[in-house]
Amino acid sequence: MMNTLNIFVFIINLIYVLVSCDATSTAKPEQSLMMHGR
Repeated sequence: MMNTLNIFVFIINLIYVLVSCDATSTAKPEQSLMMHGR
């Protein structure tokens, strides 16, 4: 169970980094803020 949770968080972190890199130029900043939790 914990292993799956760690993998899930790891994947989310990777996606967040990719989205952040793209968000600086194309994606919507609103989604990044929502994912960040602000």
